[in-house]
Amino acid sequence: MQAYFDQDSLLKKRRKIRIRVYLSAAGLFFVFTVFVYVLVFSPIFKVDSFAVTGNRRVSAETALAILKPQVLRGPISSFFSWNNFLAWQRGDVALTGTALAGATIEKDWLKRSINITVQERERLGIWCVEGENCYWLDSDGVVFEEAPATEGSLILKVYDLQTADLRLGFPVIEERFINNLTGILKNLGKLDVAIRKIGLDRKLQELRVETYEGSDILFSIRFDPAPNIESFQKLFETLDLRKIDYVDLRIDNRIYYKN
Repeated sequence: MQAYFDQDSLLKKRRKIRIRVYLSAAGLFFVFTVFVYVLVFSPIFKVDSFAVTGNRRVSAETALAILKPQVLRGPISSFFSWNNFLAWQRGDVALTGTALAGATIEKDWLKRSINITVQERERLGIWCVEGENCYWLDSDGVVFEEAPATEGSLILKVYDLQTADLRLGFPVIEERFINNLTGILKNLGKLDVAIRKIGLDRKLQELRVETYEGSDILFSIRFDPAPNIESFQKLFETLDLRKIDYVDLRIDNRIYYKN
């Protein structure tokens, strides 16, 4: 009889323990549900506005479209929607392969606003590969987005017909030649000459600049072009490119031209 009573008492205790466990689990689940709702779905952490500054060519909508996948790719940020305050981390964001070089994010909790200051890439020119596929080239010699087909001399346009293997966010040539290449292109933009076409010969590591006056200007990217360009700028003031076949700057510290 005593054994039966002890067994019955033990069952009742176990039943009470299970009920407490179930109630505790239900309580924790309810608290967790409320917590998730407050963080994710409630208007408490909702962003009312995004303010984008520093953009000139890139629209605010495009800047946000570039930033969203970068901001939301982390394990914590991706848990929230893009218009949740907790998804956006304050600080600097580095970007590759886009029209933006970077961005700085600040939060204004009182105004419920995300303030974004963007840094656009400097467009040095357009780089075209086989098949007339063209991309914008920045001042670091990196291609970062597709560019439209353009005509005229207002925008420098380089034709690279010996490769089709360009990757956005990467330099167009070897790192050791990048500064020489960008130095040439930057100084060409300063010259008062109408450029029809620029061609790159990768085998010879040379640039051929065809002008609308009919003459060509030849550069080598194997060495620093600054001394040759400085001498050429002085010579350019006295030259009539319409009467010259070409100007050769492919030898370090030497300039040749042919009438």
